[in-house]
Amino acid sequence: MTFDENGRIAVQDGGSIVVTGTAEHIVTFASAKAAPAAGDWKGIEIYDTASTGNSFQYVSFAHGGGDDYGVIWVAGGASVAIDNCLFTDIQKYGVMFENAAEIESFTGNQFAGVDAYPIWVGANAVANLSPIVTDDVTDRVLIRAEDVDDAGTWKNLSIGYEVDYLYIHQPITLEAGTAFYLNQNSHITLADGGSLIAVGTELAPIVFTSAKAVPGAGDWKGILIYETASNDSVFENVMFQYGGGDDYGVIWVDGGASVSIDDCKFHEIQSYGVTFENGAEIGGFTGNEFTVIDTYPVWIGANSVPALDPIVTDGLSDALVKVRAEDIDDTGTWQNLSIGYDIDYLYVNAPITIAAGTTLYMHDNSHITIRDGGALALAGTDTDHVTITSYKDVPAAGDWKTILLYSTGSNGANIFTYADIMYGGADDDGQLWVQDGASVVLDHVVFSNGQTCDVYNDNGGATITVTDSTVIDCVI
Repeated sequence: MTFDENGRIAVQDGGSIVVTGTAEHIVTFASAKAAPAAGDWKGIEIYDTASTGNSFQYVSFAHGGGDDYGVIWVAGGASVAIDNCLFTDIQKYGVMFENAAEIESFTGNQFAGVDAYPIWVGANAVANLSPIVTDDVTDRVLIRAEDVDDAGTWKNLSIGYEVDYLYIHQPITLEAGTAFYLNQNSHITLADGGSLIAVGTELAPIVFTSAKAVPGAGDWKGILIYETASNDSVFENVMFQYGGGDDYGVIWVDGGASVSIDDCKFHEIQSYGVTFENGAEIGGFTGNEFTVIDTYPVWIGANSVPALDPIVTDGLSDALVKVRAEDIDDTGTWQNLSIGYDIDYLYVNAPITIAAGTTLYMHDNSHITIRDGGALALAGTDTDHVTITSYKDVPAAGDWKTILLYSTGSNGANIFTYADIMYGGADDDGQLWVQDGASVVLDHVVFSNGQTCDVYNDNGGATITVTDSTVIDCVI
């Protein structure tokens, strides 16, 4: 079948179209011109008033798409099956599915010489697409922004998806090797029961990156996980690139929300890599790598810190994990992450342990307060000390305040072993203040560069056991 210039077929008012070729006998829709070109004819329009059963099997579409709607346009509410079809030399889009269009099947299709996007599709219909073949590795499937209310699996189509924004309210699974190209200021929001299960492999990672030809940090915003989201979001073997274009990180996790992030890579990120609000739940955080992050690789509430495992920060010599100040009510161990922790202040109301080799970098006027059942164990070794020091590049005595041990804490558990504590004491109560009735063990602890003195025994009534340590007592 050939079409004159601007020719089209409109399917509506109970009509339907069924075109059935075979692999040996393909049906052809083409330009009537002797010297055909893309856009010579418009396309086939399937309206929501059309009947069901519309189908194209083994059909070749050539030199169409002469408007902005694709060589096949499917209205919201209309349905179609498109299988084993070939689209060549198409102006604008190959196939355009409006939001709420129903895709009965979409398998074995090929695209070559399409000016814009091979497919433009509503987000709820993406799960009905199957892999396609194109002649251009830079081709993408353009996802029409809408609330995603249908659960499903988004397949690796062999080309990536381009996204403005998505609001996901149902669980969506991404196949290994799938790539997402995000436009300026775009974001993916998980809320109201939504989640992303993004599990790639080492050889076929899932990728979230910039849609720009020349990408840069902050080109897109991030993935936002709200407390109303489902608790099964997983990112494993995922690459995040060029995101973080706001102040929330390329992944932001609300208090009460849950996520697992394992074996992921974060590269060229503006602001933070991952932000966990206070009360966020971390199902796993292992094997993650951060390179070229503007500020902190991780910003996290203090109660969630024990959920972190060591991270890799190639090229980030001054990288730190920023700890969000909050009352610590959960017992746990702060691991040596290979980078230090940046601390404003901590109120410790449950026993916590700082693992060997860990460094806490304290800000101006910062302090660590142990009270109400809390305890602090600095579990260094002779080869891997725990260090508490100033965050400043050029530190000085009194840069931070004090470690305060109150008698309401769990006194028998305050044990400092192989620790180096320096540049504190800004309030003249020493770098360690121990209240009357409280107790602490200092074993191979070196205090240095305090503002006035190191250990203050409140009223002389604290129990301070010192072994092989360097201490300047404060005069009472």
